[in-house]
Amino acid sequence: MQALENWRDVEEAPWEQLSSLGDWWMMKYVSSYNGYSIMLTDTTGLWGEKRSAKYVIDRADELAPCIEAGVSEMCKLVISEIKNKATANWTEDRREVNIRIQSKLNDLTYSWEFHLEQLSIELFKYHWIIPQLVQFHQLGTRVSQLQSELTSKCRQLEDLLPDTKNTKKAKGSSKNKRTPISTSVAIVESSGPWLVLQEELVNYPQIMEHLNKSRTLTDALPKTETNQADNGSNKRQTEISEAELEKMELEKEQERRARIQLLTQGTDVDIPKKKKKMKKLNF
Repeated sequence: MQALENWRDVEEAPWEQLSSLGDWWMMKYVSSYNGYSIMLTDTTGLWGEKRSAKYVIDRADELAPCIEAGVSEMCKLVISEIKNKATANWTEDRREVNIRIQSKLNDLTYSWEFHLEQLSIELFKYHWIIPQLVQFHQLGTRVSQLQSELTSKCRQLEDLLPDTKNTKKAKGSSKNKRTPISTSVAIVESSGPWLVLQEELVNYPQIMEHLNKSRTLTDALPKTETNQADNGSNKRQTEISEAELEKMELEKEQERRARIQLLTQGTDVDIPKKKKKMKKLNF
């Protein structure tokens, strides 16, 4: 249950806020006629539970006998209720999280219990840490690009308006102003990670999709202990690296030409944006 392969079904599911357990909790899940898989995190660890259709049917007869529904509908009902109101208990070593819900559907009372076990560090890194690092690298690259463009524009203005160098004055005093870092610290401490990460978490399903493809490609490569196979592998890696270098050089040349066009003609260069995938859950 701890292996990456056992949790592939939930890899591309989006993270959602779980305010019923606190500001630091988030979850993602998938459900179908085969059962459900659910993951929880408070950014310090990862907990999960996988249940089959037979388990859902048996527990529904015990905990929600008044409700008649298919496995998929029952899974969506009880998991969605976690977001609204739930009580959680942890073991002392935090290796298990037990969540209980109790609600009504058309005046019919039902309940459910989730028993989540702490998942391995490998799963926590793959589902939480690595996507964040990818996102931070992407944002950092974008910030560096914007800073470079801003510096270039400032130099152009200084060349066109040399008098501006002598007229620059500091406006106001920064002593009484809060620095961006202190403001960010206050926001994170008071509101938790969801307020900060909710826009970035939108990209996590796409990041996990690419990670999954990369891992699948790596697993598909034949493994051997012979020197001949190693030499062939190194040769393939060299060919891939050369192709990537050629692609990077081409992209740099296109970017250089676009910047020249922007500076000489003053025209905007359209940069295609990827459409975000939207996933709609219907009960």
